[in-house]
Amino acid sequence: MFKLPRIPGRNRMFTILLRTAQRLGPPIVVEVDGLSMELDMRDGLCRGIWIDRGFAQGRMFTALCRPGDVVIDVGANVGHMALLAARKVGPAGRVVAIEPGARSYGLLASNAARNFPDRIDTLRAACDEHDGTATLYVSEYSEEFNSLRPDTVLGGVHQETVPARSLGSLCSELEIAPNVVKIDVEGAEWAVLRGLLAGPQRPPRALLVEAFEPNTRGFGYKPSEMCAWLSGHGYELTLSRETEQWSYSDARADGPLLHDVIAIRTGTR
Repeated sequence: MFKLPRIPGRNRMFTILLRTAQRLGPPIVVEVDGLSMELDMRDGLCRGIWIDRGFAQGRMFTALCRPGDVVIDVGANVGHMALLAARKVGPAGRVVAIEPGARSYGLLASNAARNFPDRIDTLRAACDEHDGTATLYVSEYSEEFNSLRPDTVLGGVHQETVPARSLGSLCSELEIAPNVVKIDVEGAEWAVLRGLLAGPQRPPRALLVEAFEPNTRGFGYKPSEMCAWLSGHGYELTLSRETEQWSYSDARADGPLLHDVIAIRTGTR
């Protein structure tokens, strides 16, 4: 198992090991946050997970989770945050990790089985407002940029046809009512939220939703519109960017910077 030490020359060592890994071919097994993960080092996000060993979004996500919670990770990629959530919710909890991209889903399923086989359920699908099928535009640079719209995808692109699922119908099918839901789907977040809150199950206690105006623009809305809609559904909002957090404001939500919206259902803190 590879683990990149935090010593002088670490970045140079990373470059050498990365080139070796790329020649050998994926996947390699690495230790990340005390978890065993398979990563494809040809992918930008996988390389970032290995060198950074954690992201602000992951810390925010796990802070929202409690032991025994049912958690859904929409846009789970290779499973880093789903694994963190599974560790936090403990053996009495459950995580449903959803990822549409074929390569990322393969690694997600492997990582779930490697770490928490009895705690994480994986599903290959794109989440949307309604069930059906969808065309996924896949970034050949980094699958964190995969999208249901081609204009938001970085790098070379190929297409995959995938099932589309509404979270409301999926929760009914699985007979679950999630406590926490994370949604990071490159602009389609509002459609996923509409599908979730239209379902018959009780609304989640907490949501972590990406809000990036250059992406949402391709789906025909501004982050402030989605946030106003969430407020109307009984959520108190906080806007976060990396380690900064502040009370929600329209101006900041609609700016060009990448934000996460933390939404807590009124009366459930």
